[in-house]
Amino acid sequence: MKTMEWETLLSNERLGGELVIDKKTEEIYPRTDFEKDYKRIISSASFRRLQDKTQVFPLDKSDFVRTRLTHSYETSVIAKMMGNMLASGEKYALEDIDSELKSRIPDILACAGLLHDIGNPPFGHFGEDVIRNWFKHKLKKYFILDERTQQKMSLDEILKARHIKDLQNFDGNAQALRLLTKLHFQDGICGMNLTVSVLNSLVKYPAKSEEVGTAGSLLKKKMGYTDADSDVYERITEITETKGVRHPLAYILEAADDIAYKTADIEDAVKKGLLDVNQLLNCEKEYIEATTNYDISKMKDLFDRLQDIYDKAIDKEVNNPHVYAIRNWIPYAQEWLMYCAVYGFWRNKEEIMTGTYNYDLFKGTYHEATVKFIDTVMSKYIFINKDIVKLELSADTILTNLLDKFIEAVIYHDKVYTSEDNVEIKAYKKLYMLISENYCDAYKKAKKIFEDNTTDENEKKEYDIYLRLLLVVDFISGMTDSYAKRLYQELNGFSF
Repeated sequence: MKTMEWETLLSNERLGGELVIDKKTEEIYPRTDFEKDYKRIISSASFRRLQDKTQVFPLDKSDFVRTRLTHSYETSVIAKMMGNMLASGEKYALEDIDSELKSRIPDILACAGLLHDIGNPPFGHFGEDVIRNWFKHKLKKYFILDERTQQKMSLDEILKARHIKDLQNFDGNAQALRLLTKLHFQDGICGMNLTVSVLNSLVKYPAKSEEVGTAGSLLKKKMGYTDADSDVYERITEITETKGVRHPLAYILEAADDIAYKTADIEDAVKKGLLDVNQLLNCEKEYIEATTNYDISKMKDLFDRLQDIYDKAIDKEVNNPHVYAIRNWIPYAQEWLMYCAVYGFWRNKEEIMTGTYNYDLFKGTYHEATVKFIDTVMSKYIFINKDIVKLELSADTILTNLLDKFIEAVIYHDKVYTSEDNVEIKAYKKLYMLISENYCDAYKKAKKIFEDNTTDENEKKEYDIYLRLLLVVDFISGMTDSYAKRLYQELNGFSF
């Protein structure tokens, strides 16, 4: 396998060309390309919407529970710190790369950390499940009447297999790439016009929907991009020379995300009273006794540290020793996990640089067992929480209803396609008007490009329907929790 080169991997090229910035301003405020990316990201409406999207726990009146926004900031910080270890750390710094290129790594990871969840729909990861399930079970229930033959065909009969798979394998990570390159409008172009190295670092799974589930491949566990966005993926990977393989920094970003959410979920659970230190430590002891696959010595040391902090909190008679202990232990735990992840990258860098590494960075490190254990605790104490279950049930009702309404609207609103009963419903046009103008423009642009390069009328029809369905996915996945709930209530007569 060919070894990837850092010079192309860390490219500052942009798909939309150089940013147009006043020359005098540039002289007064000199910025790197990645600092420009960072400012673009935090100034964007898409990023701000993350403040009203669920991380794990439903959004409530408490000010300590993480949202997607706070989680993204934490992931960004952790990713940048690990980037600094690779760029200039004393022990595991990369040696086969010049200093100017190495200095780009922390900044690229900081940007990627901010963006890694930007494509997620409302209501956490369960929102992704709802969208997937809708297309798995309901697509076949919608029909189009062929005016020439007077035969009705279901949407799943019309669509190509790969387009159905795109919809049935919806993933927030793939949606992030789509949002950043096709749906966000800035400087008169589609997309945020970020550097290709930042965009490529976000592609966690370098696979199209048809490849999802390939046996034994971690990198094809989920979809990385849709067929509609394959042109963007091709251009990005052509520049970075990563076609078909994961960008090396995507491993660091994945680890930063894991560290951020695993430790934060534990902290939030303790603060909400769903878990206490004694329960956590008892689980740890049970896990260690039952574990034979991993070296658990460092994991034991880590939780012994938690025990010490908790015991001191008891001695000091602090107000809430459980919260105190967790809050003071989390930074220590995160540092150990970051160290292990960077070591994992350094130890496996040859496989990573050839695109053949098929594990996360914790594999074979001191804290592989710790990461597995935290997942066990989350399943036992957190994911079964009643508030989370109620959120998931609400999400199912809200998103399913919105998908029902807007799928019908985008298919039938303009009379290009006729429903099986040939009934005109004026509400379709009104519903269509609620969809973001940016998303509608992106649909029209993609349709025109395809039609300009295709003569087959059946191909045009099929692709148009596919784009219409993507338009609904774009609209709904871009909603905040509050907006989705409010729109559902308004459209169903619950709130006037």
